[in-house]
Amino acid sequence: MVPPRPDFHPLLAARLVLPRLPDAAGPLTIAAQLDLERCNAMTTSPGNLALSILMLATGVGIPIMAALNSGLGARLGSPWAAAFLLFVLGGLISGVVLACIGMPPHGWFTAPPVYYAGGLLVAFYVLSITWTAPRIGVANAVFFVLVGQIVAAGLIDQFGLFGAMKSPLTGQRMAGIALMLLGTFLARRAA
Repeated sequence: MVPPRPDFHPLLAARLVLPRLPDAAGPLTIAAQLDLERCNAMTTSPGNLALSILMLATGVGIPIMAALNSGLGARLGSPWAAAFLLFVLGGLISGVVLACIGMPPHGWFTAPPVYYAGGLLVAFYVLSITWTAPRIGVANAVFFVLVGQIVAAGLIDQFGLFGAMKSPLTGQRMAGIALMLLGTFLARRAA
């Protein structure tokens, strides 16, 4: 296990998991290799604990965002206007964070086009959940999102899709994923 760097900060963690551009000059630096190793597995190191807490808070925020945005869409009479306002506010906040931590070192449009599809997917997610949650309930909408996320995350890790680090689906990991799916199903069914 690689010890955490003293300058490691969870808000900068996104830089650690971004795929290396295929046309980037030269091999990864030793520091970049160490960062990739640090992200490879969840451990009890302070950096990974902070990232785990950050992701837990993100998980708590997703259904809250779904409830707030679907409520905004209902009050405005337009889920599309609510999604637009969410993206405007999110864009402003992201711009402030970007101004604080610095601009992209390789430029804005140097990655292969497929990597920009994340914007399409986040728009699809926000528009879908904002429109669907008032019709089937926030819990039902988030249930299906969770099932999709669990299955997709396992496949992305197994095959290293989209430049993600490979993490094989061992029997133990498959059992964990199955238990997560079962727990999600039972929690939703009981409601």
